[in-house]
Amino acid sequence: MNSACAPLFATDSRLPNSISTRTGAAAPMMSSKPATISKWAMTVSTSTMQKSPPSIPTSNPKPRPCAAQPETLGGGPSMGTDTLRAIIGMLPKTDTRREILLKVFLADWKHCLNTGLQITDLDWRHGIHGPENDHLQAFLDLEYSDRPEGEPSLIISALRKIFAYDPEPRADSELTKRERDSINHVLKVTNEYTFAKLIKLVYSVRPIIYSNNSHLGHMIDLSAHAAHQRAEEEELGEKKIA
Repeated sequence: MNSACAPLFATDSRLPNSISTRTGAAAPMMSSKPATISKWAMTVSTSTMQKSPPSIPTSNPKPRPCAAQPETLGGGPSMGTDTLRAIIGMLPKTDTRREILLKVFLADWKHCLNTGLQITDLDWRHGIHGPENDHLQAFLDLEYSDRPEGEPSLIISALRKIFAYDPEPRADSELTKRERDSINHVLKVTNEYTFAKLIKLVYSVRPIIYSNNSHLGHMIDLSAHAAHQRAEEEELGEKKIA
């Protein structure tokens, strides 16, 4: 991992103090008190971990408008498939469908920390195995059926160690520069990650930390979680490593 790159989940100094939420009710998931928390997620003091998870404001989901009018997937809010293709086009070609889903989630979370908004208009929900979105999963199963579904094979894992992926700058009309920056930051951090380490990283972010099994199926409000994380950072007076 490139030690020079900023922590994956540090907030952007350009983000205003007040962030309006975009999606619906957020709920904590998986385990409310994880044994360890990744340094990429947030700095948590002992007293912070002893507190109950903060209440997340609820609102009706408002999908992010797309620059163009791309085709959409059926069911639920419309989702710009051109935007998804642009994001996936920036990811390593050896990524499995599960790895793609998790990295799109991390990119949305990173962008929320930077801007208060997701890159996609996906409504992420708490699932048994982490963040889920049925529409994205159906899209991956349809258009990327040639990719393995879950953990990469031993051969692919070995090849990744030999040939490190170096994302190239893209000037895709579907993505803004700040959106590409958020995606590239995720790629730099996860460049040499194994599947297990990627899963561990996902489970170390705030929206998943403040969660338990009673919230399975509930919507994850990334914007609200990003606002709470920024407020906690300011309260603690902790400056993230640049």
